[in-house]
Amino acid sequence: HLGGNELTGNIPDLMWDFTSLYYLNLRENQLTGSISSSIGNMTQLEYLYLWENQLSGSIPEAIGELVLVKELDLGINQLTGSIPESISASIPFLKEPKPGRIKIDDLDIFSGSEIKFT
Repeated sequence: HLGGNELTGNIPDLMWDFTSLYYLNLRENQLTGSISSSIGNMTQLEYLYLWENQLSGSIPEAIGELVLVKELDLGINQLTGSIPESISASIPFLKEPKPGRIKIDDLDIFSGSEIKFT
């Protein structure tokens, strides 16, 4: 749990090599840069909190490889585009969400996200 510690700079590439990690909380810091496509290496990740940083760029398609994810929080950043279709494929009840805070367990949706149910 590294949230709220005023961390600055990019998220180190080494972070994405912790393949056994199931919980990553980097929320409420001042992290910059983009989310690496290496995030897909974290196949055991269930909880990912990157909310309220200064992350930019697009959300990588590799985030869809996080098939065990239960909570995903990307809100209050400068991310562009939408959550890749690949994450909707790994989480069947999520369709066409936009970037923002998504709590998958109880469908708690923020930041103007659009959800379509099938």
